[in-house]
Amino acid sequence: MDDKRRTEPKFRDEELQEAVDRIQIFWERYGSSVMIFITVLFLGIAAYTFVTKNAANKHENSWGDLASAANPAGLQNLAAETGNSTVRILAILRSGDGFLAEGSIPPTDEVTQEALDQKLKDAAAAYSKVLSLTKVPEFTANAQLGLAAVAESQSDWAAAKGYYEQAILAADLAELTAIKEQAEARIELLPQIESKIEFAPETALPTMGTPDATAAPTKTATPADTTASPAPIIEPAPAENQ
Repeated sequence: MDDKRRTEPKFRDEELQEAVDRIQIFWERYGSSVMIFITVLFLGIAAYTFVTKNAANKHENSWGDLASAANPAGLQNLAAETGNSTVRILAILRSGDGFLAEGSIPPTDEVTQEALDQKLKDAAAAYSKVLSLTKVPEFTANAQLGLAAVAESQSDWAAAKGYYEQAILAADLAELTAIKEQAEARIELLPQIESKIEFAPETALPTMGTPDATAAPTKTATPADTTASPAPIIEPAPAENQ
């Protein structure tokens, strides 16, 4: 019994030493590779966390920039810089709306007709860009409405009707009732908008000439005297003597 107790710890020490030796041999052979793997693993996790967090921040910032952008040029810049495809499409769509609003005002001394025409062209280009980037009905229907509005501003009634019809088709796909009703109402109004309103010709006012001093004066007819003549005085007859 005593011999067993003396030999058992020694046996366990030998197994432990053997395990340690194996680990040491393994580490000497593969330790550097293991460290590289662990380092790469932690760096990969850190990089993934950073990229994910950065992408989330950019996503939130893009929506914030879209909400704060106020002019078409700023929206165009946002569309070019953002990595969010939805924000890009919305920015281009809103820039088209901005160009359309700027090009639909009457010309003034500061804003020429050529400048207004260019704004309408920029609006049409923005709406066409949206159609080339997406097939989502919510976006394409609004882009078609924008193109129709541009065509109306350019008095291209046939093109406007075609765009409205395309907007109706896109609205049907996504059940966009409001857009469909708006397009249908505009199609009904197009003939009235297209027909020109004819005004009555202006009547020339008589000119006031300078009287000729050498001309003989015209005789003015004397009005008839309508004053009643006084009634004759009738004297009483003399009385007879009785």
